Amino acid sequence: GWTEDESFGAQRLKGCNPSVIRQCQQIPDKFAVTAEIVEPFLEGKTLEECLSNKKIYIIDYEILDRVMQNDDRYLCAPLGLFYVNSRGKLLPIAIQLEQT
Repeated sequence: GWTEDESFGAQRLKGCNPSVIRQCQQIPDKFAVTAEIVEPFLEGKTLEECLSNKKIYIIDYEILDRVMQNDDRYLCAPLGLFYVNSRGKLLPIAIQLEQT
């Protein structure tokens, strides 16, 4: 179902906005992610190894940070980090709801 990591990753590629995902060469300073946080999800590889081997992808919805709200609704401007596992599946490994 949609709550599974594989399904969530597939939605990033098959959904309404697949062009937002990009290969990640370096974790942005604004993304509070460390190697210690994500390496348990990298099948025994280091974050640096995965970055150099083009296994890490990022989504940055910074543009939503500037959207004005007219009511009491809350709009996230998330960042998402994804890993392409050994089976070729795109899996979420970190999500941050705000730009900072």
